[in-house]
Amino acid sequence: MTESSLDYALRYAGINWPVLPLRWIGTDGFCSCGNKDCKSPGKHPLVSRGIKDASKETEIIKGWFKKWPLANIGVVTGKDSKILALDIDPRHGGDDELDKLVSQFGRVPNDVMAVTGSGGAHYIFNYPGEVGRCATNLYPGIDIRGEGGYIVVAPSNHMSGQSYFWDAEADPLAGAIPPKVPDWLLSKLAEKTKTAPTEKNTVNKILTTCEVQKVRAALGFVSAEDREQWRKIGMALHSTNAGEQAFGLWCEWSQQSDKFDLKDQRRVWMSFKIGGGVTLAALFGIAKDYGWVLPEVHKANTNIVNRAEPDGEALLNPPPILRSEAYHGILRDVVRIACRSSEASPVAVAVNFIATFSAMIGRVPFQHIGDGTCHARPFFLITGRTGKARKGTAEFTVRRIFNATEQLLGEDYPPLRRHDGGLSTGEGLGWVIRDKVQDDDGKDNGGTDDKRLYVVEAEFGGAMAAAARDKNTLSATIRSCWDGRDIAPLVKNAAWIASSPHIVIAGHITAPELIDRMSDVDALSGFLNRFVILHVARAKLVPMPEPTPSIDIDRIAADVASAVCFAVDDDVTGRNINQITMTHDAVVYWCQEYPALTEEQPGIAGALLVRTEIYARMFAMIFALLDKTNAIEVRHIKAALAWIDYWRSSVIYIFQTLSAKAEAERLNESAIEVLEFIRQHPKCSRTSITLEFKNKLSGGQVTAVLNHLMSAAPPLVRQEKIPRVGNTPGRGSSVFWVSK
Repeated sequence: MTESSLDYALRYAGINWPVLPLRWIGTDGFCSCGNKDCKSPGKHPLVSRGIKDASKETEIIKGWFKKWPLANIGVVTGKDSKILALDIDPRHGGDDELDKLVSQFGRVPNDVMAVTGSGGAHYIFNYPGEVGRCATNLYPGIDIRGEGGYIVVAPSNHMSGQSYFWDAEADPLAGAIPPKVPDWLLSKLAEKTKTAPTEKNTVNKILTTCEVQKVRAALGFVSAEDREQWRKIGMALHSTNAGEQAFGLWCEWSQQSDKFDLKDQRRVWMSFKIGGGVTLAALFGIAKDYGWVLPEVHKANTNIVNRAEPDGEALLNPPPILRSEAYHGILRDVVRIACRSSEASPVAVAVNFIATFSAMIGRVPFQHIGDGTCHARPFFLITGRTGKARKGTAEFTVRRIFNATEQLLGEDYPPLRRHDGGLSTGEGLGWVIRDKVQDDDGKDNGGTDDKRLYVVEAEFGGAMAAAARDKNTLSATIRSCWDGRDIAPLVKNAAWIASSPHIVIAGHITAPELIDRMSDVDALSGFLNRFVILHVARAKLVPMPEPTPSIDIDRIAADVASAVCFAVDDDVTGRNINQITMTHDAVVYWCQEYPALTEEQPGIAGALLVRTEIYARMFAMIFALLDKTNAIEVRHIKAALAWIDYWRSSVIYIFQTLSAKAEAERLNESAIEVLEFIRQHPKCSRTSITLEFKNKLSGGQVTAVLNHLMSAAPPLVRQEKIPRVGNTPGRGSSVFWVSK
């Protein structure tokens, strides 16, 4: 029998872990508090005093879950529960940082370990005493939940649609015992505790203009007369780690009160603790109580991104989510069995299946688009983090399915030729499927009549680098392949040609590498805009993946083999034999959706999304063929448009959100270093700053950093023009110092 949230809560109390009821994620995908812009969806307490109301009393807990039966569960950390949690957040680089720590210090003890709803992890340790305080960003993407904090625990739900769960062999409810804190982590916590007072004056972040504008707008609704509220606002600003800039904002707002006292303000500011638990979300919550409304441009789902001044997470687009109708027909079953007991990304599994099926059916099925002919020949570029996105894992089950499919099809259907990586030249790509010819002596050149080829390029960054080289023909050849045009060497008297190629490509690359390697030329030349670029991420943690049962593989393979037979009409090497058309209802629906589909996007996104219309028709045809029909119906178009929407969202996320975030992080890191140099060398010259950072920053980057510091609100650095000696004609010099 499935246990209820109440059952779980009582079991946590039974091992002396105080619990508290939390908001949950409703069926609409939003926090049950009703605020669609909630900053802590499914995680904030339902009880008025937060962790102070946490309890191990059976009757109290029963009362809570009778009132809120769907409530998520929080467990208090620290001395009351005698546990400390290492919180790994993959969205902010926690996985990568954990890998670094493991390589440096060895395995992190996972005697008690939970998988969070976001795909991260909670490693639970025995509470180490005084040093076990809450700490935000102890390492990038890694927080500590100790004294004064709490964690969300199983079976709570998450806005991602996933649930929290304990690793099967590390479940405290099954008797697993939290281990001691590793020595390296204990040293880090002790260092954090020891240095906490001096950290109050350390700048770890510089607030952007957008962030400052948002804070100022919110504080415009709040009175500074109530001292408790005044303290809370100060703590919220202190949590930003923006040092004097944040203190200046607090003073700026506080001065509306006659009680303002700068000396008292400084004393209270210095009393705030690092990781005190009050964040900017509290500030914005207070402002909302007074009538402030978050402007549209700050809402998380907006597509507006200010590249020069990205506003933290508020202005950035969230990772895209593929709508359920995209997993049409048999595709849903394939994704279900492939992801059931593995960490494979559902999107990547679906892509590999669509790509392999499209390559297998060749140029037999087609549809007319105007005077042109469209075949099932998609190019995909799967974009995610190395290793963590499990791009390669997503191939395994699909490959088993198609191996079984080919066995069922038998010798009458030649196996699909597959090339695993190494795209370097256009000639090399064409040579694999060159035409079969005989020379004057009757000697065969080793060519083929079967022009089907499925290319899986696991290191697409290398292919991009090769395509960018002078005189390399790879880019031009890939464009020709997508168009279905013949491939022929550019040299005179070439002995071969690859006519009517049917090549499908699935490339893998990380988002940072794609951003770094791509130029406007790649998009505008038609090289990358022939690829459907999709963001993928690991869906969940599965410490012990299990193989998919053969019965499932064989069952799906039988359906796929039937769909292949329908599509190719007994001749995989045939051309334009099986025409695919639209039903009347599909035509009406297509015409209705067409204006939105063809809407232009600005900038680099627009250049990469110019082929959405033809890809929508192509995907719809593929889904029809998988349903073994040569008539595209409305349901096939809906599935195709879901993929187009995900493609569009992925491009926006990768080339606006991630690139803007990376750019802002680089600028912020450099600005903090320059600020510290100026602090140590007051009234230093621009020349001395340039010389100090000559191996790290260009002249233009130094200018950008100084402008960033001087335009901060309040300004962190001030500039003074010094005339030349003796006031002789010519440009003087500039000196800089830290604002007080």
